[in-house]
Amino acid sequence: MSDSKLTDDEILALVGTPTTIVYGKAPPGPEERRREKFYAQVEECLGHEVDLTQLREEFDAERCTPEFLTAVDQFLASADSEHECWTFCSPQAAWRDLAGYGGYALVKEGRVTNVLITIEN
Repeated sequence: MSDSKLTDDEILALVGTPTTIVYGKAPPGPEERRREKFYAQVEECLGHEVDLTQLREEFDAERCTPEFLTAVDQFLASADSEHECWTFCSPQAAWRDLAGYGGYALVKEGRVTNVLITIEN
């Protein structure tokens, strides 16, 4: 405490009212930034649209692992009525550099919101 003889009102008159702290979403962390960058790359590699309601039937339960089928179910559960499902595949240069991916992407208003990777090298 200081020995100031100023009142709180006098201090506020001199320095102004402090701003109100508004709580919101924290800035994106490194993992979120990597995901956003990957989704932007996927947007450039979209192939053709797929019927989202038929996607689960594409995967044979006998040949797929339970973990993969769980990932498919989670991917489908993250879609809403406004989503479209598109295939995607990295360009040939990425495959040559052993950084290729392919699979399905959920797209909403032209932006990728989720991906299901079915092949990678």
